[in-house]
Amino acid sequence: PAIKELKQSLEGEIKDLVKKQRLQFIKNGTEFPVWNSQRNQRVKNKTWFAFLTPNEKVIQYYENEGEVKQMMVENIAAMLTGRRCPHIKHSKSRATNGELGFSLVAKDPTIISSLDFIAPTQEIYDHWTDAINILLGNEMRSLSLKRDMNCLLEMELRLRLLDTDGIDLPHDPPPIPLDPPNYDFS
Repeated sequence: PAIKELKQSLEGEIKDLVKKQRLQFIKNGTEFPVWNSQRNQRVKNKTWFAFLTPNEKVIQYYENEGEVKQMMVENIAAMLTGRRCPHIKHSKSRATNGELGFSLVAKDPTIISSLDFIAPTQEIYDHWTDAINILLGNEMRSLSLKRDMNCLLEMELRLRLLDTDGIDLPHDPPPIPLDPPNYDFS
């Protein structure tokens, strides 16, 4: 019971740590493949880069050193995932890589109607969708969230329980004893 209580008290701390990590991940930015929805395939040798500004108010993006465009976080009405995304819904083929797709739908479509992504990996998809959910004030709900939380929680528990096992870890090494007067141990 004491360990369960400790675990519950640490969950909030660990969740905050994961939130910070997710936001830092998108602040560092990610390169996404350019996707042709008519042909339902990646455009060869073309990528675009997106990142969250340090003040967490703007998502900036550009394609191949082109003009930097932006979408204000406050202008995001919703995040759509999978087949609900406009760029995947309108795709002619049903074999789209939709499970890694997500769209940020704008409140004001005069600037941009939606910012459409197809993540290159599941990890990038999870980190971006979690971070966007945080920015929108929603709960994180990615597949990797539970795994990351459990891993960090288990490590933190082990570190905290180390002291209760009666193991004192001294800061200085123990002194070296003097040589015995006689080496005859028989």
